[in-house]
Amino acid sequence: RFRPENGMKLIAMGKVSVFPRDGAYQLYCTAMAMDGIGDLYVAFEKLKNKLNQEGLFDPVHKKPIPKYPKRVGVVTAPTGAAVRDIINIATRRNPYIQIILYPAIVQGEYAVQSIVNGIHALEQLKQQQEQQQNEENQQDNQEQQQEQQQQEQQNEQEQQNEQEQQQQQQQQQEEQMSKEN
Repeated sequence: RFRPENGMKLIAMGKVSVFPRDGAYQLYCTAMAMDGIGDLYVAFEKLKNKLNQEGLFDPVHKKPIPKYPKRVGVVTAPTGAAVRDIINIATRRNPYIQIILYPAIVQGEYAVQSIVNGIHALEQLKQQQEQQQNEENQQDNQEQQQEQQQQEQQNEQEQQNEQEQQQQQQQQQEEQMSKEN
């Protein structure tokens, strides 16, 4: 809904009545829309301004999009041209991409809840995969630390062996020198 103002261009629907005595016409308006802009666009702009005032479009809240994503979640109907186009274009541009499809109702009364459920499910899956990746990274780090400790112990043992060999050689040389004297 909008409030008409002076100077606006409008499209008005209704009926016209005529007063024959005065030759005057009267317009009874039953519906009105701005000319050139639809009601849906007006509602979109109004919502966009409201969300902007709440600060939801601030750059602080934005996350960078990776140049070559590894995985993309798609919430849409499992049949139809849209999902085929998404898969076709995504795999053509990045053949290594993993596409996770959450089938959803995209039209009708239950569409909103179905799409919201899909977004939540994919977000939960993302968090689980990130947690699993973190656990794997921690395990890899522990293994690397163990390998590094083993390598250090091996190096220490080798150094100790070398020192012992040097000492033995030195003793042998001293013994030989004392026999020669």
